[in-house]
Amino acid sequence: MDAENGESGGGKDTPAPARRTPGDRRARIAGVVAALAIAVLAGVIGGTVAIRTGLVPDAGAGPSTPVDGSATPTPPAGRPLAEAQLPKEPDLEWQQPGDWKITNTFPGSGSTAASECFRGKPESLGAERTFHRTYTYQEKNQGSATALEFGSEEAARKAFRTFTAWADGCEETLRQKGFRKVGGRDWKTVKTARGEAKFRVINTDGAEDADAGSWRFQEYGLIITGRRVEVLIFKVDDEDHDWAGGPNDGGRLLDPMIRSLPKVAARLAGGTGPTGTPDPTPGPASPSPRKNPNPNRLRVGETATLDYFTITLLETTYSRRGFAARIRTCVTDVPPGGYEPDAIPVGWYPWRAITSDRAYPAGTEEPDDPALEPPYPDGAKLAVDDCLTGWLPFDKIDKSRRVTQLTYRNDYDGGEARWLLG
Repeated sequence: MDAENGESGGGKDTPAPARRTPGDRRARIAGVVAALAIAVLAGVIGGTVAIRTGLVPDAGAGPSTPVDGSATPTPPAGRPLAEAQLPKEPDLEWQQPGDWKITNTFPGSGSTAASECFRGKPESLGAERTFHRTYTYQEKNQGSATALEFGSEEAARKAFRTFTAWADGCEETLRQKGFRKVGGRDWKTVKTARGEAKFRVINTDGAEDADAGSWRFQEYGLIITGRRVEVLIFKVDDEDHDWAGGPNDGGRLLDPMIRSLPKVAARLAGGTGPTGTPDPTPGPASPSPRKNPNPNRLRVGETATLDYFTITLLETTYSRRGFAARIRTCVTDVPPGGYEPDAIPVGWYPWRAITSDRAYPAGTEEPDDPALEPPYPDGAKLAVDDCLTGWLPFDKIDKSRRVTQLTYRNDYDGGEARWLLG
């Protein structure tokens, strides 16, 4: 579906307004030398040489100013958007920091729309880089963050307006998709140290049974900082959505977006948090894994603590495609091999499922069974302290073969674990 680059309605968002003179060779050389000397002198006096006004501020300057005059800091030059700029577990809150657990991370925006409000795929907006991360809260509630980097601040501002327009028209979009009871609240601006942020709340009935009395709340957050835009979505079913909109609002907890967006904006801009201090390391997500000191005699639900990873076998099943295991992997340190701290590979290759007659590698295709969502990605890259959870397929093992062990062995020392099944 093509993106609709409409303006936001109702005054909720203010879009951006959106030859040489001939001469002899000696004279031209003298002119170049003189210009260069002036530029160098200006750099010495001012502490920097500005390549383009407003795009390379000196260390003491304020944020650069985009075309609409608003102050959104430009991320550090030469550092392209990466998975490390996606929110980590301590960045996101519901009741408290860390409630939202990471389930998957990958390039692009995913095959399923992060929000029912979307009228197109985020990639259609012209981003140069896109990364997506999914989360879960108490298993039934879903969250996601989609970060995009554009070639210019003007292009980012245009995408920001488009995401705003999609949210402005969300109630009508949801009615067209079959929801019978739809409501929403106006945008609320959130103060951040980095960039701009705002959110609105949309509530619907459960489309499966509109008369059941259950409600589904979607919090739709938007951030822009320089050439980067991020959409943060929280979807919560049948919860009491009674949050404070400000610090003096009846002693209640502030809305989760108010508590989360400043941290997410700081990370998107390339920082580590509003205070500039490193974020705390999140522990393994629920369900809480059981510990076993022997990584070669583990059971389902137990965690292997290896030199650079912790790995938990959460459950196993047989689908119509064959045997599958639900696995959670967390990166705890940078393994040898010259890897960047935010690009450590994880995938299928270390895994084997053992039957009575042979060892089977993980399957060659991601599972297409809806019961096996999300899939465990092959070739994903994680940052230190990040985790992913998914179903690992072994499509050559049908129900006639009994799997007795699941093994993991990577290419690094201290990277071997075995789970005993049955």
